[in-house]
Amino acid sequence: MFSQGGAATDRKRTALLACGLAGGYVALAWLGLAIADPDARVSPFWPAAGLAMGVLWRCGLALLPGVVLGATVASMLLVGTPFGSALVIGLGTGAGLGLGAWLLRRLQANPRLEHASDPLKVLLASACGSLLSATVGAAASVPSHAFLQVARTWWTGDLAGVMAAIGVVATLRWNPAALRALHREIIILALTTSAALALCAVLPDTGQHGLSPWAFLLFPPLLYAAVRAGPAGAALTLAIISLAAAIMTAAGIGPFLAGSDSGRIHFPFQLFIVAASGTTLVLAAYARSQQLAQAALSESEGRFRLVADHARDVICLHEPDGRYRWISPSMRWIVGWTPEQLLGRSHYDHIHPEDVEQVRRALHGPLPSGAAPATVQFRFRRPDGGWIWLEAVAQPVTDATGRIVAFQTSSRDISQRKQDEERLAEMQRSAALSERMASIGTLAGGVAHEFNNLNAVVMGNVELALRRPDLPAEARRRLEQIRDAVDREKGIVDALLTFSRSERSPSEIIDVGHVVSTTLALARRTMRQRRIAVQLDLPEEPLFALVPTGSLGQVLLNLLLNACDAVDRRHDPTVSISLARVDARIRLRVHDNGIGIPPEILPRIFEPFFSTKGEHAIDGEGQPWLRGTGLGLSVCQTLVGHMGGEITVDSVPGEGTAFTVAIPAADAPRPPAASSTAATTCARVLVVDDEPEIRRILCEHLTAAGHIAVEAKDGQQALDHLGAEDVDVVMLNWCMPGVDGQGVLEHMELHPERRWPPVIVVSGWTGSGSGIDRWRREIAGQLRKPFSLEQVRTTVERALCGVRF
Repeated sequence: MFSQGGAATDRKRTALLACGLAGGYVALAWLGLAIADPDARVSPFWPAAGLAMGVLWRCGLALLPGVVLGATVASMLLVGTPFGSALVIGLGTGAGLGLGAWLLRRLQANPRLEHASDPLKVLLASACGSLLSATVGAAASVPSHAFLQVARTWWTGDLAGVMAAIGVVATLRWNPAALRALHREIIILALTTSAALALCAVLPDTGQHGLSPWAFLLFPPLLYAAVRAGPAGAALTLAIISLAAAIMTAAGIGPFLAGSDSGRIHFPFQLFIVAASGTTLVLAAYARSQQLAQAALSESEGRFRLVADHARDVICLHEPDGRYRWISPSMRWIVGWTPEQLLGRSHYDHIHPEDVEQVRRALHGPLPSGAAPATVQFRFRRPDGGWIWLEAVAQPVTDATGRIVAFQTSSRDISQRKQDEERLAEMQRSAALSERMASIGTLAGGVAHEFNNLNAVVMGNVELALRRPDLPAEARRRLEQIRDAVDREKGIVDALLTFSRSERSPSEIIDVGHVVSTTLALARRTMRQRRIAVQLDLPEEPLFALVPTGSLGQVLLNLLLNACDAVDRRHDPTVSISLARVDARIRLRVHDNGIGIPPEILPRIFEPFFSTKGEHAIDGEGQPWLRGTGLGLSVCQTLVGHMGGEITVDSVPGEGTAFTVAIPAADAPRPPAASSTAATTCARVLVVDDEPEIRRILCEHLTAAGHIAVEAKDGQQALDHLGAEDVDVVMLNWCMPGVDGQGVLEHMELHPERRWPPVIVVSGWTGSGSGIDRWRREIAGQLRKPFSLEQVRTTVERALCGVRF
């Protein structure tokens, strides 16, 4: 029901429009006949044809019955043509004007006349349609002997009327905003048009045959309207001038009278109207197309400008030799240069010398067909002399012949990405280094175990020999030197094991002076090889501090190695280490007479991955011949923070640097409290070790201490002894083939119903990888190899008294 009602409404609307078109046709037909020769059967200027073709072009051929109706009524009422002939004339007029409208639609002519070809299409369609209507109309209204003259006048009159009026019908639209914008042009156009028409009316006839030169006074307003008022304004001006010229000519005045037989409208007038219409509409359409193209170009340029001005990339246009032709404003806030500072200058002047060649290859190298634009990374100089990393995408700009006329580049700041890449690389190197250090720590533990086993044999035999009362003095002196050397080697091994630990160790009270001595022993070989003089200032009284195990030694070793690098290539390299107590803090100072640290980078030296060595040296500053990761001082600051202290630096470029570590002092460790239970004068001790020499030395030490020693060569034999006889203490070697120390403890854990004797673990390595930490609550004591008689005696007595380590 709704669709049927809508169709009925459309048909009613079409019928009303057709009737309106018929009425308009009759009105303009009356105007055309009013300015025609009273004796003529046709008018040489027929604006009704322009109205009809324009409406059919804009609204469609459905209104064609209105044209037929209007032409028929006009012939009957205005000319007095019989109904039959009037109907034929109406049908012919409808067919001709309908043909013209169909051709315009077929040729895709734009009613807004926005292309230069549209008026030419109008001229072609009008000529074809008018020819058909004139032929039918002349044949239906005049005898054959007058057919050619009437048909020619009819055709030229219809053509002149179509060209003068169709533009108004096709382009005119009510647009108040446009009228307000063109108010100045409208005033000028009205004045010039009025002046031109007035001059044509009053100027005298030249008496020449044909078109009078005064007719060309009408062209200036037409051309002005075409250029300034657009197709609609030009069409309206053309219609007004055409109608005024026709009226003046009909009144016997104006420039179109010469050559007329009767002083009325003639062929020169028609030709002028057609030529002026075609010229004006073509010029107006061309001007409009240029305006639209300019508007589209301005809009495109505006979008490009909007993108370019607010882009986070630097967009540039370069001459083929690299000079800047255009630079986006983002150059100012990304790089620091203003576009005006760089225009006309070569961008190679600001590219890092090491990157110039690769930029040239990216810009001027061959680019395969279909390949992506070249991408290159380079360093660009800032106004302050610093460098910024840019990543540019370069694309050549070519002319119609394929010749490169410019280069377009889009550059992005990748400085942060480069820093992240460097940090990632450093972290990867640090991770690899940490992994190697962990491997070294595990390996060092195994090596230390074997090394301490050998030292235990040496130390044990030396102490047994020193107990002989008849030992010559010279032999005693040499044996004591061997014992001191073994003690020193034990300290070096302890420092190496402590440094290689990867986990954060529990805190313990340490003798800071002893840590300084053992750590210096680790670095002394390196310092000797580099011919570095060492000055050591330690107090006579021991200084104690509560710090995580091994952390202070690692800090000192890092500072010593840094000092060795700082004095590299000096003729008198010297490193000084001093230790003192100031109030409640212990101050450890490491001073060198090296190159010093520039003040501008002094605040950054504790940053992770910051270094002035190797590839991190900038513009020849620092020490590019050395290698550094930038982690040493950062680790030192972290470890000192864990100790509750602080690390500071003082440096004078060219004179040297001093690092000071300040940590809280601690009281001396208390000796173990005496047990209320007296130690057993004679205890049965089971010695479990796979090394015969170590078993023998332990047994001799135990015998010298007044105990009874029972031997077992492995864990299984030890369990057999524990099952067959009573034992007071077990001295259990940790690392053994077969059932080791951990296996023995696991067996004891599986049989809690038995009362097991206290266990003392004997080992050359008690680090995190040894597995001893798991059993610290189950064992009664620990004896590190190499050991002395006094250490064996004390450890056994404490285990017998129930005092745990």
